[in-house]
Amino acid sequence: VDGEGDGCGLLLDIPRKIWAEEVRSGGHDPSLATDDAFAVAHVFVERSRDVEKVKHDARELLAAGGFRVLAERVGVVNPPALGPTAREEEPIFWQIAGLVPDAKCRDDVLFDLMIDLEKTLDVHVPSFSATTCVYKVMGAPNVLGEYYPDLRDPRFETIGCFGHNRYSTNTWPSFKRVQPFSVLGHNGEINTIQQLRQEAKMLAVPIQPDSSDSQDLNRTIDTLVSREGFSLAEAMEMVVPPIVEEIRGLPEDLHAFYLYLHQTMGPFAQGPVALIARHGDECV
Repeated sequence: VDGEGDGCGLLLDIPRKIWAEEVRSGGHDPSLATDDAFAVAHVFVERSRDVEKVKHDARELLAAGGFRVLAERVGVVNPPALGPTAREEEPIFWQIAGLVPDAKCRDDVLFDLMIDLEKTLDVHVPSFSATTCVYKVMGAPNVLGEYYPDLRDPRFETIGCFGHNRYSTNTWPSFKRVQPFSVLGHNGEINTIQQLRQEAKMLAVPIQPDSSDSQDLNRTIDTLVSREGFSLAEAMEMVVPPIVEEIRGLPEDLHAFYLYLHQTMGPFAQGPVALIARHGDECV
């Protein structure tokens, strides 16, 4: 609309060489950026908020959860790259890097911290992970690389690059609804939005009240993987199972297993769909 796209983003590896320099600048050992306990949060804070208070409260929340902050970056963006609508909605982009107390249970800890940040401080957290990070923007793909200098930095290395150029259908575009989300990018329709939310609630999935259907799907998958210990493939197969007709075409020894998955949650997240997801070293 008026030469302005409604959103696109990338799910990438944490740029550890960039963060090693930031950690060094903060007076810490730069090798900590490659530690298994090292994690990075990307946070969007609305400009109308008292940003310093939000940051202060966020640091207290993170410290209470055992997260040790090593480095921060605020507003490493290029606002003139945005179109007029996006400029009106542009949030503060805040990046926080640090260490979880125990690398063995990092996914669970980081997931809970992400939920607490969003719920307590009313911010949007595109990603909080020990392996990946999300850069997203209201705009067409050419805006993304112009807006985030990190993406043009020769130190930025990633083993995979998951992109989504969002085609908005049933929600108004905004920075927080741009895809990909923390683990997935979803193109398509959720056939029974309310039913999926009811199922998620029964599984204690912390759905945000104003989220899009794709965000609901992301949060459900992320909960099953990060908190419940499912593999990404297991979570995806359970939440988006094959339709019965497809199951009939599978080898016979798989029929009972897939019918079980189909009955566990039901086809509530189904619809015409293209879906990509990544968590740690798994991708689907």
